[in-house]
Amino acid sequence: MTRISNGENASAVFDLGLMQIQISANTAAERNMQTGVQPTSLTILPTYKCNASCRDCCFQSNPRLSTRLSGKAILDRINEAKAKFPSIRQIIFSGGEALLLKGDLHDAVRLASELGLGTRLVSNGFWGKRQQTSEAFARDLRTPASKS
Repeated sequence: MTRISNGENASAVFDLGLMQIQISANTAAERNMQTGVQPTSLTILPTYKCNASCRDCCFQSNPRLSTRLSGKAILDRINEAKAKFPSIRQIIFSGGEALLLKGDLHDAVRLASELGLGTRLVSNGFWGKRQQTSEAFARDLRTPASKS
């Protein structure tokens, strides 16, 4: 477990084994309200698993890693961030390869859209080797399937 502190009461706990992030009470949200800092984006690293093993990867992602946030946890964090920080305008998905999440990523993009948030995805582009395939993939991600 890693504990990061950047001030009197500000701390965040990152449990990388379970890939969960916790912000303790009386910290980031309250400090931002007091100081007027209004974040405009939220970056979610839902998994460190990647289909590549790039030597210079800043997250040390690779195909052998299997821990990830559940789809529900991703949706909960988006809702929580939007409620605590109305200034949020964009959700960024990164990590390992976020596109390995498939349906959970589509659900998260759909929720962000429903909340009026833009989305951005950091990917290694494994899905875009052919123009026809990459266009279809991008189209599917822009218009996630509706809830059944």
